Formats: sequence, structure tokens, C-alpha cells
Amino acid sequence: MSSITKFDTSHEDIIHDIAYDFYGKRLVTCSSDQRLKVWDFVERDDAAVWELNDSWKAHDSSILKAIWAHPEYGQVIASCSLDRLVKIWEEQPIEPKMSQKRWAERFRLVESRGAVLDIAFSPIAGALRLATCSADGIVRIYEALEPTNLTQWSQMEEFEIALRDNDQPLPPHPPLPEPTSAPQNTNSTSSSSSSIASHGLSNTEGTTGPFPVMTPAANPVNPAVQNISPSSQGTIPTTTVPPSANVLHGPGDADSGYCIDWCPNRTTTAMMVVGLGKEIGARIFRHDGHSRWYPGEFLPGHEQEVHDVSWAPSMARSYQLIATASKDHYVRIFKLTEPQNNATSTPRYGQFSPAANAKQRNSQRHMQIELVAAFNDHHAEVWRVEWNITGTILSSSGDDGKLRLWKAGSDGVWRQMAAISANHHPASLP
Repeated sequence: MSSITKFDTSHEDIIHDIAYDFYGKRLVTCSSDQRLKVWDFVERDDAAVWELNDSWKAHDSSILKAIWAHPEYGQVIASCSLDRLVKIWEEQPIEPKMSQKRWAERFRLVESRGAVLDIAFSPIAGALRLATCSADGIVRIYEALEPTNLTQWSQMEEFEIALRDNDQPLPPHPPLPEPTSAPQNTNSTSSSSSSIASHGLSNTEGTTGPFPVMTPAANPVNPAVQNISPSSQGTIPTTTVPPSANVLHGPGDADSGYCIDWCPNRTTTAMMVVGLGKEIGARIFRHDGHSRWYPGEFLPGHEQEVHDVSWAPSMARSYQLIATASKDHYVRIFKLTEPQNNATSTPRYGQFSPAANAKQRNSQRHMQIELVAAFNDHHAEVWRVEWNITGTILSSSGDDGKLRLWKAGSDGVWRQMAAISANHHPASLP
């Protein structure tokens, strides 16, 4: 039995993202009205409703994404915005609901030189890490120095999304076959990009909102952290950034469309998939076990920008699945198969010597990429894809105003299992 609960968020502009917490009992919504809203699922005798926990102005421009950290670190939310900031929020249970004080800003990450387009918490247990990707084309990885103290974060690593001359990615795969039905051209009615284009970015040199920007650190990859308590005169601790870094590289950078997702499964090294924006397509990046990320396999077949990527939990499968949402109206599912001789241990950052890293890197140069499904049922731009917790059902949403669910049958063929509209009950498909 399925049910749909519809409620009015009272946001005053486009809602860019919603996210469930780990248990599916809370929601956070973010919007171009610059506000975050947290909702609690409350079950009563007569009905179950989403009740507003708190609402507050979180950024100085459109908020593109908000996500929950794993509950082992408490009730923690990260948000990113066109104002080039990522903010870390923590719930204060002692504060009353609807007080606009229940969620306290603990830290802000200010290194981005463009709009922050996507964020993702690392699935690695025991360390609170956050990856961000920005319109400046750089993925940055931060870590809370002490997970119980969210006022201290440091940038640990970064890498450029675009390949440089000295990068040696894996050889690209030949073009993969597409379904015979061509995508239909439709006008986009709501999207992050349309909002990005309609919101100008202020070029405030030397400041980030009302808070001062600190002087450059000696090492920009591992900047010093200002150790300020949240109660010290209302000042929020930030990582360091040069004043000149708050300048976009070009007028179109805010529309670059990068996106990221971590590999949630046990692998020999940390991996993430990155949507390449205007370069078209997506690519896997691997950590070398020491301090560097390097480009890996390319996911081909896209004809326009990739709006979203999602890496499926494997649940003991012998292969990996990655889904992409594209401007070319397609939802695509890729199957990644590891070589039989790959190691099965699960090291963490820094557990390999450089020699071992090189050997391990070579051993993973033959991962096979197969396009197992490509659907254009949305007949419109597709903006989001997300797997369920077991990696067996994929959901997608697009400008057709529908949420579509996809599942592989016993024959291994992926099919649409349901299409859900906000104004109608779910329609199951054979």
C-alpha cells in the first residue's frame, strides 16, 4: 500500500532540493527564497503530517542543495548556495521550535571562487568528511577535525574536474548505443540553472557576507582553521581564503552544472563520480590512498550536460551501478565491473605507500563500463536521480513534473515501475 502526503511548504520561490534524513522521519527543503526549512514527520491518531520544525534565512542567495550528515554525528545539515558558501548547521534541542534559533550555524566553508553547485558527505565511517563542487571547476574535500566539535573544519584535498595536460585518464570507451527514440524538445519550466541565470552574484571583494574573510594560509590545500566558539560575539568560524579568490572566472561559470556523489560501497580506495558540466558526460575519480585524486573511467553516451549523478549501494553485488540525469531528457544506468584480480580489502585514506598506490592504480585500469538502461520517458530535462537504500530501485524527477521509479526485473532488464505526479495518485506500470 502506498500513500502520498501533500503539504504546503510556504516557500516564496522555487524549491531547489529536498532531502530525507537517515531514518526518513525528517525533511529539509531549500529554496531561492534563501531559507532552509526542517520538517518532522508526526504520526497522530487521525493522520500523519509533516510538521514544520523551524525556518530561517540561511544564505544571501539561492540555496541549491541541503543534505543531512549521518546521525552518528548528531542532527547536522550542510547547505550550499549561489553566494559561494557552504554552511554547517546543528540542531539545538534546547531552543523552541519555530524560533529561528533551533538550528545554529557552526561553520562556513569559503574557499569556492564560484557558486557552490553540489555537496555530499562521505560514507566513510568514523570521519566526518564533506565534498563540494563549485562553478570554478574544483572539487574540495573537508573534514571536521573533531566530529563532536563542528566549529573546526579543514580543507584536506582538492582536485580539478577538467583534465589537464599531465593527467592520464583511462582510455575513453567507444560510444554506447542509445535507444532508437530520440528525445523530444520541451521548454524547461523549473530548474536550478534557470534560477542561476536569473540571480546575479555579487562580487564582494575581501568579504563573505557580514563576516570578515581571514588572510591566506601558508598552505592553501590545508588552510588553518580559526578556533572560535559559536557564542563568541556571533562570529562564525571559517576556513581561510585569499580575498581575490571571491571572483568568478567568467560570466557563465555559475551555470556550469557540475555534480558529485561518493561511492557508498566497500572498495580498495575512495571513489566518487563527477558530472562534468559543459564538457558533457561524467567521470569517476579515485583517491590514491595517500593525498591525491586522479581521473578514472569516463561514462559516455550523454548528448548534453549531466544534471545529477547517483552511485548505488551494492548490497553484496559483484558490480556497481551509477545513474545519471541529463539535459538530453535521458535517465541512464551504467554497470561497472571490476577485474577479477582486484584486491578485496578495504583500506582507508593514507594506508598505502606510494609504491603500493601505483600498483593498485594499475590494477584498476580495466574496469568495464556498460550502459544497461537509457530512458527518455520524462520527455523533458531530468534533474535528479536517487537510489533507494538497497540500490534496487531508482527514482528520477524532471521538468515533466513527475517522479518515476525504475527497477530491474528477474530477467535483468530495467523498466519503469511507477510514475507519480504531485496532483495524482501513483500509476503503476506492468
